[in-house]
Amino acid sequence: MPPQRRFGQDLDQNVRRIRNISPGTRDQAIGMLKSGITVPEVARAIQRGERTIRDLRAKYHQTGSVQDKPRSGRPPVLSKQQKKIIYRKVRSNPKMEYSVLQEDAISVNAEGTPSKPPSRSTLYRELRRRGLTNHKAKKRPKFTRVHAHGRLKFAREYRYFPWGRRTLKFSDECSVQKGSGADQEWCFCFPWEKWKPEMLDPVGTSRKSAQMVWGCVSLDEWGVARRSKLVIMERDPDAKKRGYSAKSYMEALKKGLLPHYRRSQLFMQDGAGIHRSRAVIAFHQEHHINAIVWPAYSPDLNPIEHLWWVLKRRMYKLYPQYNNYSQAQDEWDGFCEALKVCWRGIPKKLIKRLIMSMPRRLDAARKARG
Repeated sequence: MPPQRRFGQDLDQNVRRIRNISPGTRDQAIGMLKSGITVPEVARAIQRGERTIRDLRAKYHQTGSVQDKPRSGRPPVLSKQQKKIIYRKVRSNPKMEYSVLQEDAISVNAEGTPSKPPSRSTLYRELRRRGLTNHKAKKRPKFTRVHAHGRLKFAREYRYFPWGRRTLKFSDECSVQKGSGADQEWCFCFPWEKWKPEMLDPVGTSRKSAQMVWGCVSLDEWGVARRSKLVIMERDPDAKKRGYSAKSYMEALKKGLLPHYRRSQLFMQDGAGIHRSRAVIAFHQEHHINAIVWPAYSPDLNPIEHLWWVLKRRMYKLYPQYNNYSQAQDEWDGFCEALKVCWRGIPKKLIKRLIMSMPRRLDAARKARG
């Protein structure tokens, strides 16, 4: 039982709240009183004040029960009809803004006057009670029905393809920037500390130097993972902006694909502009390269896409001296050689696991109707 406060004693602002007596304890106290035990003895037994025991006894004599009556509390801000309207609106239009939802949630009183629009916090609590929260919409390239049909057609065509017995070479290009293999930094802090200098991850605004590379991975007839050498692509001086053109791509194919390509094998390339040029098509026909039709907007179906992050991560860890390299020719050559070493160091088990995940990727595309 809490100690009694004396007259003139200072009040403590941090008053400890005492929970209500549980129903079991109440029944125990009434039973003890009925058996002839005095109020002070009952108070000491259940560790409550004598005033509490007397009030409990009086309540029992008046109502015949020791249960609390239902309390009115604060009246609900939203009516049942408003709650239904809010739920239906956000389900029919998930991208609705709070301001529009507030206007739609206004109801008409019995007097014919409109009610106040509910606040954002009220709408948030009601939707949160239903399990709905507001998230940033994920960004994805704009699909059309033609794109979805092409992906679905490809998934159906290669549904029963023998990935572990027939060779299909997956190829792609990647631009490797300096320091691009760093992981996202995390820090433990309070919400008001997130803008402190020691909690920030400074990012430079200058454009970083980058090198375009080309690579190819596959499984041979015995299910062994194979990879081409990493080709350092060269810019075309005759191009409009001295960038990478169809000529640069054909040079990469000569160095990385032709030395180990056979006519019985299949070749995969995405739908980039330089891949669909007339010169590249003629190059395929000349060297009997059997390129499959790859659907547009399908990087999720290309296993080699996952290897580029592994390459950048290995480069960042194993060769930290090149994370801030300059444009000096000797440093640039060392950077390119380090890229080739990191490419050769990627485990073959990872390459095989990625290629053998193609049935699962195609199955997901079929279930999503492209």
